[in-house]
Amino acid sequence: MNSKLHIVFYLAIAALGSVGLLLADKTSDASAFPHVSTANSKSFPAKGWTVGFHAFRIGGYRELPVKVYGVTSAGEQGLQVAHLSSNSDQIVIGVRIKWFVGKKGSTSILSKGETPLLELRGLTGALPKFDIRVPDVTLEKVLLPIIRKGQLQGDFDVQVVVSEVKYLGGSSWQLPEPTRLVIVPLRKHHATVDLCAHQTCRLAPDLFTYQCANSNGEECENRGGSCTSLICYGSIN
Repeated sequence: MNSKLHIVFYLAIAALGSVGLLLADKTSDASAFPHVSTANSKSFPAKGWTVGFHAFRIGGYRELPVKVYGVTSAGEQGLQVAHLSSNSDQIVIGVRIKWFVGKKGSTSILSKGETPLLELRGLTGALPKFDIRVPDVTLEKVLLPIIRKGQLQGDFDVQVVVSEVKYLGGSSWQLPEPTRLVIVPLRKHHATVDLCAHQTCRLAPDLFTYQCANSNGEECENRGGSCTSLICYGSIN
């Protein structure tokens, strides 16, 4: 069986089986996230800062084999889910998620981190879009490196990207390490009405609750205890 027939075969299996697994493990429902306390955490300063998680629209975004087009965070629990889009003709069996922290409006990288290689369930990676839970990326883990003498001042952005892709068959791809947080614009669909809300999720420390704040090219889905920021227009591939 040649490689093209292999792909067709696995895609057929994915359509019958992996969709069911994905729906059974649906991560975008509010019920998928534990309740987040509205009391301020002792781990963070009580005022003077906000934070938002974003899909990193890095240079060459359109050509990435697997793109992050949305992220879901949940208060102190931090990054919970990466919403991914595959641009590859190969079947993805694992990804590594990386995050970069910077101040809003600045391109300087203040801190960064990454997950282990995360294996996908079944043949989820044969689908054009899929979600993956991101373990152990708490808000404390993300922000603690930039807290100085108990102080945290400013509005911070956490840019999330796939830094490594592992394919069925053993080959892999790795993201060249970015040196700055340069956000590239996405091409807007031709339409008479702009349907994008241009808002993103931001978490404030006073009540540890989310608000939808202005942000070019993003959509905000605020559930109170968790919030999802998505790239607008659906122009992922």
